Formats: sequence, structure tokens, C-alpha cells
Amino acid sequence: MSKNIAIIAGGNSSEFPVSMNSAETLEDSLKNTEYQVYKIILSGNSLKLQLNNKEYEVNKNDFSVNLEDEILHFDCALIIIHGTPGENGLLQGYFETMGIPYSTCGVLSSSLTFNKIFSKNYITGYGIPVSGFSVIKKDQPYDTKEILKETGLPCFVKPNRGGSSFGVTKVFEEEELKSAIEKAFEEDHEVLAEEYLEGTELTCGLMKTRD
Repeated sequence: MSKNIAIIAGGNSSEFPVSMNSAETLEDSLKNTEYQVYKIILSGNSLKLQLNNKEYEVNKNDFSVNLEDEILHFDCALIIIHGTPGENGLLQGYFETMGIPYSTCGVLSSSLTFNKIFSKNYITGYGIPVSGFSVIKKDQPYDTKEILKETGLPCFVKPNRGGSSFGVTKVFEEEELKSAIEKAFEEDHEVLAEEYLEGTELTCGLMKTRD
């Protein structure tokens, strides 16, 4: 018996199109397998299944879809949303409530790591060194010279809660800092200025099991 897999794409951030591209790639990779794959688009509070050029509203009470001739239920959810609510624990909590397995880390890990400032403060409590950083909050004054005392140049300016595709600037001169901060504020009301570390970046861990 084939398994019904829901690919959850879209989201409520600027990374909506990035998510849609990722979902298309994943959808293509699962063609001609034992899985029945369905793409569900999240936008605002709306969850809609796209199938055969039609849209069907998802019943949020049990994450099912009425396809007129049958009620569709899902065996697993692949969360391919970049940004909120796919990376910050919200969808993870929803699927745990529904008892539906999902593809990402859990609620606590997602909510903690989505917030860069929380993450840095959390791991420093375990003695793990982190790059120098400064936090800037919207509608509060800041001093560029004080920021650079923590970060040096070059540095990165980025939204605190967001991915790596929007609102991120590598700053080489103090004069560039203000515009970089304003750009990051377009994505979040908290901004992180962070010391640049030169070296090899490891971003994706892969684990192969015996099966």
C-alpha cells in the first residue's frame, strides 16, 4: 500500500519563492516511487492542496483533504518552508498535535535555532565560543562605532529570525552599516551584526543508517 506524503511549501516570509522551488525539486525526485506525493501551499492562515489544476482546502482540525469522492489523509509531512512557520517550531508543534510524522527537527530545536540571538546565548552557556556580535532593535537608537567594537570589519548584518536569502549584507566599511541594518529590518524587528569568520562553512549534516 502506497504512503501519502504531503510536501508543505510556501510560508509567510520573503523566502516563499525559494520554498516553492525546493518543493518542486523534491516533488520531481519522488516521482515514480512507491509514494503518493501531494503539494500543499501555505500562505497566511491558508493551507491548500494543489491537484490536477484544482485547489482543495485542507481541514486543519485533522490535516485531511476532502477530494469530493474521498477523504485524503497523510502518512508523513515534508516541511519545505523556508522561514516562518516551517523553521521556527510552529508547524512542528501542529504536526505533533496531529500525530503526523514530519521531516525536520522538533519543536524546541526549531524554535531555538530559528532565533540566532537565542542560539548564540544558549550555546555560550556550555562554553562554546561564538563569533562576536551586536543586537540592534527596531525603533531604538544604535551607535555604529559601538557595534563595530564587537564585530570588527568586515562583518555580516542579518535579520535575527530569517533565512540566508533575504536581508543579509556583508559590510566592509562603517558607512555601509546603516543601510545594511535598514535592509535587515525589512525582514525582522531584531537585527544581528556578526563578526566575519574566515574558513570552511559546514551547513548540512547527513547521516546514513544501515537501512
